[in-house]
Amino acid sequence: MKETGLDAEAFQRYIAHDGPRDLSAAFAAGERDGVFGVPTFIVDGEPFWGNDRVEWVVKKTRRDGAER
Repeated sequence: MKETGLDAEAFQRYIAHDGPRDLSAAFAAGERDGVFGVPTFIVDGEPFWGNDRVEWVVKKTRRDGAER
């Protein structure tokens, strides 16, 4: 972090205090939003998540008439 000009000490303070709470809140928001993995695609309201689902997205969009 120091090599890029960021404040490493401030980050250490953050992860020692507010960081865990913020991370938990981000996970909770993801669960509420139905985000389970990366990458996540929403096709016609249906979520697809994870690299192993990319082919499913392609198949669904082709079946639904999308060329690209």
